[in-house]
Amino acid sequence: MKSISLLIALTFCNSAMATAYKKLSKDYVDAQVHEIENFPLVRTQDGVGICYAATATQLLNYQYCKQNELDCSVLENQLSMLDVAAHSEWYTKSIPIGGIPYTLLRVLKDQARTLYKESCLPFELLAHKEGDFDKAQGKAYRGLEEIFNKRPKYLSMEQQMCHAKTIKSFMPIEKDLQAIINAFQANSVAQFVYEVAVRDECLDEQQKVEVPKFKPGTYPPYTNNKEVDPKSLLGKVEKLVLNDIPVGLSFCTHKRGGFSDYCGAHAATIVGVKESCNKNDCRILVKVHNSYGQSWQDFNNDGWVDGITLMERAIDYNDKGLLTWISQYANEGEIPKKRLKRSRKEIKLNNENFALENKETETYPENLDPSKRPMFRCDGNYFGQWKPDSNCKFMMYTK
Repeated sequence: MKSISLLIALTFCNSAMATAYKKLSKDYVDAQVHEIENFPLVRTQDGVGICYAATATQLLNYQYCKQNELDCSVLENQLSMLDVAAHSEWYTKSIPIGGIPYTLLRVLKDQARTLYKESCLPFELLAHKEGDFDKAQGKAYRGLEEIFNKRPKYLSMEQQMCHAKTIKSFMPIEKDLQAIINAFQANSVAQFVYEVAVRDECLDEQQKVEVPKFKPGTYPPYTNNKEVDPKSLLGKVEKLVLNDIPVGLSFCTHKRGGFSDYCGAHAATIVGVKESCNKNDCRILVKVHNSYGQSWQDFNNDGWVDGITLMERAIDYNDKGLLTWISQYANEGEIPKKRLKRSRKEIKLNNENFALENKETETYPENLDPSKRPMFRCDGNYFGQWKPDSNCKFMMYTK
């Protein structure tokens, strides 16, 4: 039998198996579907590492539209992602790379009373005029970072003016050169980006709205010391979504292990849950509302991916604070328990439970009785007798 370490390494090398976004084969048919309605439009982070802010913004947008009975597909009803991201740190305004949706929501709840609308303070302010259509913001952020790292506040006024003109030339901002020069006094890149791209870019007080009332929730709690498994984590997601509560999820986009510990930390929103079945198997899928733009949704089955695989990648990321949501409930225990009615019961034979996710093996599994005609699922689609070198999973005895 091949060693476990080798199997993990091979799995990691195969990006189709390692990715968090596992799609099912075409023979699966939807049995039950629940999708949250009137959720905001798909957004894109455009190469800037603020997926945490994009996720928090979508949760807030949904709550804002719900409380005010608004159509969330209309731009006028969208909250500014830049203004939301600006509340990432306590007692200062900044646009940092990397963050946690739950922390951002806690800071915003405690320190913000109003937010600008996206129509007045659009994400496009943080964009490079010569950047690719889906990477312009990332290019602008890197450009600002490069200039800030030259420590312009210690340079001559002539040099500061030169840097300010450079910034003005590649960003679609309204502020004058002196305001950009004043921003050189920032204490960090994140603060500098805020001062240049966000501060005073919208001066219309009519474009401010009250922050929607909400209570942020997270799971597993940061006080949790118990091990979390993918099935229970998916159960929490299922309960929340069936109560029309969208869920922010922090996870690794790729499986850790093998030749690298690369994770690809990311955050996205889950807005749907469904059961899909073929003749041999039923799976729970979740709909990911990603911050990679509509093209990602179109390429990835409109965001519908295997729930257990995604939860496994979440646990790869951390064991606390993986789920984030906002609701009217004081705590998660008050949210009504809901679950999709399963089309098939768990298989029980010979006083054993045979789950659909048994370990894949490349040699005939030990402790199986060939005389009872065991059935296997191999390479995801094949169902039948043992097939060597096909990543087979034992399903059940048929005799």
